[in-house]
Amino acid sequence: MKTVIITGGHFTEGKDTNGRDKQGNFVAYLNNGDEIFILKNRMDRIGINKDNLKDVKWPLYGLQGTRSVGTRNAQGELTGETVNRDEIKSVFKTDDDLIAVTTAGETIRVKEAVRKHEIRKASDLTDEQLKVLMEASW
Repeated sequence: MKTVIITGGHFTEGKDTNGRDKQGNFVAYLNNGDEIFILKNRMDRIGINKDNLKDVKWPLYGLQGTRSVGTRNAQGELTGETVNRDEIKSVFKTDDDLIAVTTAGETIRVKEAVRKHEIRKASDLTDEQLKVLMEASW
């Protein structure tokens, strides 16, 4: 997934071109000038809604991905065909929150390596002995 910076946006309101109520999803403005879709419930998860949007401290941060969505005809009926749509999969209020998520795997590997070193040092085992012991334990 690609990281993005969200500099603003708005929640959809009113009716779509087929007369159906819009679902209140979010149209995000990115720092590169692009607009991208965010599901309403993803904004809800970080406590942002149409009532408090004016109080948001911009920028927000996101992970952009692609989702397959059904297409509709002029009457608003599903056609059975799909297209890929870029959207924000996760939204974060701070860059630190985004970085914590995107580096979590590496952080765990580093912590694991440190812990193994501490165990080896405390038990006076060589790296090879520790490796054999760890593999035998599982």
